[in-house]
Amino acid sequence: MHMMANAQNIRDLRQWLCWRSETREGKSTKIPYSPYTSVRASSTDPETWGSYEEAVAACKKHGYSGIGVVFTLEDDLCGVDLDGCVDPETGEIERWAREIIDELDSYSEISPSGTGVHVLIRGTLPPGRNRKGRFEAYDRGRYFTVTERHLAGTPQSIESRQEQLERVVERVFGGSAAQSEKNGHSTNGSALTPTGLTDEELVRKASSASNGGRFARLWSGDTSGYGSHSEADLALCGMLAFWTGGDSTRVDTLFRRSGLYRQKWERESYREKTISEALRGKTEFYAPPKTVALAEDTRVFADEAEAAEEKEEKPTQAQLLVRRAEGAELFHTPSGEAYASVPVGDHRETHQVKSKGFRRWLVRAFFERYDRPPGAQALQDALGLLEARAQFDGMEREVFVRVAGHEGTIYVDLANERWEVVEIMPSGWRVMPANRAPVRFRRSRGMLALPTPRSGDGGDDLDDLLRRFINVSDEGSIRLIIAWLVQAFRPVGPYPVLIFQGEQGSAKSTAARFRGAPTPAGPLPFLRLYLITSNSICI
Repeated sequence: MHMMANAQNIRDLRQWLCWRSETREGKSTKIPYSPYTSVRASSTDPETWGSYEEAVAACKKHGYSGIGVVFTLEDDLCGVDLDGCVDPETGEIERWAREIIDELDSYSEISPSGTGVHVLIRGTLPPGRNRKGRFEAYDRGRYFTVTERHLAGTPQSIESRQEQLERVVERVFGGSAAQSEKNGHSTNGSALTPTGLTDEELVRKASSASNGGRFARLWSGDTSGYGSHSEADLALCGMLAFWTGGDSTRVDTLFRRSGLYRQKWERESYREKTISEALRGKTEFYAPPKTVALAEDTRVFADEAEAAEEKEEKPTQAQLLVRRAEGAELFHTPSGEAYASVPVGDHRETHQVKSKGFRRWLVRAFFERYDRPPGAQALQDALGLLEARAQFDGMEREVFVRVAGHEGTIYVDLANERWEVVEIMPSGWRVMPANRAPVRFRRSRGMLALPTPRSGDGGDDLDDLLRRFINVSDEGSIRLIIAWLVQAFRPVGPYPVLIFQGEQGSAKSTAARFRGAPTPAGPLPFLRLYLITSNSICI
């Protein structure tokens, strides 16, 4: 199969994940999973996505039901799902679905159930509804299952079909977005509300509202506190949508005056997707308060409730702290201990929710966003809520110290500042970020970092290296020591005990004190002294 998106093969996008069919409330649901780990993926979290090759490999290794691709604001992909339109026995497609397939004339494939058709095109959905009956269409914030069961008679490539998509949407939903706007309605069906504000008045009013600090930062081009520039774009457009009464044209005009404006905004697909997403689901907009004239030519609010509409409820400090923790993956162990995997720079770290490590991370995240430390009580309240979420809403997973095993693969925590682990497989090993491993590690107080291993360069074998540091000459003893070293990487016991025997002065104590030395294959593991007798050392 050859699927194209913007002259780029869709397989080259790092927007792939796996999925598994699970039963929820008596209904079969396709649950997304990360190709890197065994935890659930999110269609809005790029850290849980991977490459096409990684998704295919993970699907085979872990027995997932299939793979899928995520639609984002960054691409111009759109997927149309025609459900229950294929006879699984004859392969005949119902007329209504065949008309849509022919109209879009782009890459199409049979859905995982075998009874539906998925059509992939290049285009942007018109604002408004995207689901009716057996028709669904998505172009952002969702993932689309990919079976690669190409529907005969359709193109092998993903084609640009904007006009055709708009005609199909108009035919399915009975009216276009453009027609709705001409009739004085917003794209989500709500009547447009004239604000009566000039651009300068609007910006001034938005900057002085209860969330005015956030608006002012975004307006000036400050993207701190957001995962990406695109997320900041969407946030500002959402605020502008409120203050403009849902006027998409004015949102565009104002956004171009903001500090967030960049050349990417000139991409029609990105601009329309962002504004459409900002308007999606909004039903309340700013409306100027009604006033009545008094003798002194002053004015008062005729309806206090309407005056309050322009004010948003001010969140508490505890609520703001919980929002700052939205980037954390909350989970719990079988014994009920609450943990969080949190982003730090270019890696992630795992801490108990009640630990000082997580507390410090949360305080730092709050300070970076609001330029002030949180109150002690607010911090305590937020930690209590996050702990409850981890225990009752988070997944259950094991947490390990130093060594862990998962489906025949061993993972060793290097305990370094980059939070890296060594993945050891029958076919070889590699160093990788800890958050990409299917296991989680905790670090006990005083745990030291292990040197980062590196592949050998054709130098000495391990037994030759051992002879330099351990006073053992016979081949049998060397083999026993190597076997003992290998078992140290077993994730569970029982473990053998290594005993050195020899006369006084034969370097038993020296071997026990050995902590490793640089070698072509990397530093050797350190040995720990457990028991010393007059003529033997047990380690």
